[in-house]
Amino acid sequence: GNSKNTRKVEEFKAKDNFKIDYINIDRIKRNEKNFYEIVDIESLAEDIKLNGLNHNLVVRKLDNDMYELISGERRYTALNKLINEGNKEFNLVPCKVIESNDIDSEIILIQANAQSRELTEVEKLTQVERLKELYKIKKKNGEKVPGKIRDIIANDLKLSPTQVGRYERINNKLIPELKAVIEQDKLTIAKASEFSSLSEENQRVILSIIDDKTNMSKQEAVDLKNKLKKIEEEKELELKKAYEEKELELKRLEEEKKNQVLKLKSENENLKKKLDNNIEEERKEIEGQIKIEFEEKLKNEKVILEEELKSKYDKKIEDITN
Repeated sequence: GNSKNTRKVEEFKAKDNFKIDYINIDRIKRNEKNFYEIVDIESLAEDIKLNGLNHNLVVRKLDNDMYELISGERRYTALNKLINEGNKEFNLVPCKVIESNDIDSEIILIQANAQSRELTEVEKLTQVERLKELYKIKKKNGEKVPGKIRDIIANDLKLSPTQVGRYERINNKLIPELKAVIEQDKLTIAKASEFSSLSEENQRVILSIIDDKTNMSKQEAVDLKNKLKKIEEEKELELKKAYEEKELELKRLEEEKKNQVLKLKSENENLKKKLDNNIEEERKEIEGQIKIEFEEKLKNEKVILEEELKSKYDKKIEDITN
């Protein structure tokens, strides 16, 4: 079902007979939470100058006789431009004043922008990330959030839950350098989503390929991801197997050592009955020492194995990417 905030936006749209207040633009402050690009202000200002303002702004009242902008950042910027150029008739701005707390007004701001403008890939990612944070805060505050957060976000942004999942995966898993490539418009969301399932190491391989090859097709991206994923899985499997074998071998050696200690203990028991307590402490100490040695060996063996496999698989990756 619709989230409460979507209903709010729809109520604002539906109530066209709803009271409009004319507020001096100096009493309206920008919304610092607005992360959307403000573009094409010149042409919008020109249009407002010729035809007037077609849509009112949406604001909320703050404590200090000021208002905060919730919807209409471009119109607000264009109006300020006109006023600064001497068109004082635009000083009074038609506004719908709504009552809303910080969290809800930010959600409404995102919903309004998501539905009314062409978004950049970065804006799409940011709005999903921010809505997720906002709904989590609402839940933490004990407010009722009906249904799954992913479904609510999908409804807010008019996307499918699968698309929202794709954005979440990119936000959570993609390395910052590849996110920067999205910002430069060299990587689409669809491709970024494919690459976000790879390890950090292989995402860096992708990064070097993108630097060399700007126009990779979606199919090429999928193929490349699958090849790297296969290598990742092979490497993981081989490492796991080698590690298990090494662990078994070291456990066997540890068992042998323990048996030797116990044998020594029983041989010496008759001679050292009076020193029983000391022997017990000694046994614990020896066992502790053996355990430390075992863990140390295991760690070293793991490092050696990982290095051996890394060079082997780096060679495979090199063969693919060359």
